[in-house]
Amino acid sequence: MLFAAAPEHRKFFNKNGYIVFEDVLPIAQIDELKQKLDALLAKKQHCSLQALPKQKTQELFLHGRDMWREDPLIKKISLSRSFGEVASDLFFTKPLRIGYDQYFHPGLEPIVISQNLHDACSLQKVVGGLYVQLSDIEQDPLLPLKKGSVLFVSAKLQVNIEVRSPLLQIVYCMDKTRYFPQAQDPHANFLKKLGYQSGELILNTTHPIVAE
Repeated sequence: MLFAAAPEHRKFFNKNGYIVFEDVLPIAQIDELKQKLDALLAKKQHCSLQALPKQKTQELFLHGRDMWREDPLIKKISLSRSFGEVASDLFFTKPLRIGYDQYFHPGLEPIVISQNLHDACSLQKVVGGLYVQLSDIEQDPLLPLKKGSVLFVSAKLQVNIEVRSPLLQIVYCMDKTRYFPQAQDPHANFLKKLGYQSGELILNTTHPIVAE
C-alpha cells in the first residue's frame, strides 16, 4: 500500500473537510481483514460468525473498539505508516499518533453516525480519521462505494451516515493528547482499562506514533 496526498487532494480536503481515495487496499487484503475483524468480534461477543448479524448493534459497537491490539493484520492496517503520512499531510499535524480504531458491524439494525470526531471522543486533540470500506455498496452521500477505498475526514466535519455494511474507522490525534472522559462518548471509560486516569497524556506504549 503506497499512496500519497497530492496538492489537489489537500486543496479539496481543506475546502470540504473530507476526501475519498479509491482502490487503496487490494481486495484480497480487504477480505482477509474483514475475516479477522469478524472472527475477533464474534469471539468478544461470545457468538458464532453466522450469528453476528443477529446480535444487538450497540453490543457489537462496544466490542469493536481497538481491534488492532489483538490481531497482527488489523494492527498492520490501523498503524499503517502510509495511512499515517497521508493523514498527517491532510490534517497538517506532525507527529501524529493513533487514537483508536473502531469496527462498525451492523447487527439487527444499521449503525447511524451523526457526529464529528472531536465532540464524540474522550481523547482531546483528535485531528481527524478515516473509514476503510470493507464491502461494495450501491450508494451513500459520503462513504466510498468501492471495497478497498478510503474516506478521510477532519475532526470537525459533521458526519451523517447510515452504516449498513462492515466498516473500519481509524482515528488520529496529536502527539500531546490527554484523556478526558466525555459523557457523550460510549467508550469514555475504555482507557481506564489501560491504566489511564482523567487528564493524563497518552503514551507511545499504548498509542504509537504513525507519522513524524
